[in-house]
Amino acid sequence: MLADSYLSRGLMDKAMEEFGALSARYPNDFPIKKATSLLILRNRMDEAVQLNDGILKKAPQDSEALVLKGQILLRQNKFDDALTTCKLQ
Repeated sequence: MLADSYLSRGLMDKAMEEFGALSARYPNDFPIKKATSLLILRNRMDEAVQLNDGILKKAPQDSEALVLKGQILLRQNKFDDALTTCKLQ
């Protein structure tokens, strides 16, 4: 995948652009999770929350999306909420 190639070479802006295009073209596909991870790394929490909430709306028990939500909450210093989110059910 082109976005992964950009990411591996440290070209974060190009990777984000490619992930954005893939997410728009395939809204229910895996690239959204990768884009969310990249947004978290770039500290773009509002955008990461928006993408991840879209995943969780469709699949509330999606384990990867729940982990991403936990990561977002940790970055927001919401430690108790992060633990609750990532708690095995």
